[in-house]
Amino acid sequence: MPPPPATWKGYCEFNFMACNNKIIAARNFVSGDGTPLDFDGHGTHTASTAAGNSVKGANFFGNANGTAVGVAPLARLATYKVCCNVSFCLESDMLAAMDIAIDDGVNVLSVSLVGASTIDRKLAVVVVLGNNEELEGESAFQPNYFHPKQLPIVYPGLNSSGSTTPMTTS
Repeated sequence: MPPPPATWKGYCEFNFMACNNKIIAARNFVSGDGTPLDFDGHGTHTASTAAGNSVKGANFFGNANGTAVGVAPLARLATYKVCCNVSFCLESDMLAAMDIAIDDGVNVLSVSLVGASTIDRKLAVVVVLGNNEELEGESAFQPNYFHPKQLPIVYPGLNSSGSTTPMTTS
């Protein structure tokens, strides 16, 4: 990737060479937390979804093997950490980061903060399979490694085989 545009004013707070022409800024706005690295992978995940380069052989715990690529693989990333964990995000840090992002020359601003899950709010999730079968359930957040034969959806009904056995990838 070529260098950032001449109008770019952002910089990288990492103490190692993590910034390159893809990641052109990494800043931390959380008091007492000296790194722009995310603590749980949420920022890394959303960044790769937005602008990740093509990665062959990607999979999810051995499932869904294929090529992963972000929505805009030619885009650059400037990251601004505003939360130190799920329960500690100050509005003042969020607003300060947005102001600096604009001053740095960010063209598109995306704010991805974690909210309540569908289980907390009793929201239905619908999954449409390749054969157009629709399954309704609730998403189940898996905070730690889970067995790869389990899917992160709770489906209380019958599947097309008439079974109520929990759905697996086997």
